[in-house]
Amino acid sequence: MVSIHIVQHTGNKNGLMAARTWSKRQFLRGGLAVAGLGAATMPLMTAPVRAAEPNAPKEPSTLKFDLFRKGSHVGVHELQFTPRGDGFVVRNNVDIAVKIAFITAYSFRQEAVDEWWMDADCNEQLLTSSVAASVEDGDKTKFEAAQDGDMLKVAGHDGEKILPIGAMTDLCFWNKDIVAKKQLISTQFGLLANLTVEEPAIERVIANGVLREAERYRMTTDVDRQGTIWYDRRDGSWIKGQLISKGETIEYELAA
Repeated sequence: MVSIHIVQHTGNKNGLMAARTWSKRQFLRGGLAVAGLGAATMPLMTAPVRAAEPNAPKEPSTLKFDLFRKGSHVGVHELQFTPRGDGFVVRNNVDIAVKIAFITAYSFRQEAVDEWWMDADCNEQLLTSSVAASVEDGDKTKFEAAQDGDMLKVAGHDGEKILPIGAMTDLCFWNKDIVAKKQLISTQFGLLANLTVEEPAIERVIANGVLREAERYRMTTDVDRQGTIWYDRRDGSWIKGQLISKGETIEYELAA
């Protein structure tokens, strides 16, 4: 028996009330997060959860989230999926600006292009290339990853690394296979973080005004960052998320 929770964002969207000092790396660059935890619970008997089978997009599509801090809208994260040959391309655009009294106290922008290959034999999606450019409060960083045989060569602010093909970055939360990974690569600094994922729970959540049954995964890393991701139980699509980093919480709400 598991518990079902009704989860809905209820915070207001007025301006921030007080200034504070923002430290570097205080936000996850590239997207995690979702609406507030909440309300009533009730028991539900459920069959074991089975992961959705990977399926490359057959036509261009877009996934967009609005980002909130303490109920105030602070940015957007948009993902664009485009089929290409035996795989597809994912373009990420993240834009965050925290303003206090009309003054920007913190800003972060990131653009990234990921190339994925669909391995039909293994029924698996593999990241084969990633290029990202980030700007945090004016400081610029670049990141690159490219397939080399059965390995993935990574180069970023934290130096060069060689990882097995199948590795994922912190921009891959749209792909439910990420919950089985033990490590994640930061697309801002190239850092390699150890990842721990709890067993999923079944919840009913409000996403884009619709009540959906979802699988909730709570995740922690060894770089003072944790979060929660909700995937639609019907098709495995990412519908909500929540990030907690250095005491700050950023929430993702699925946009219309």
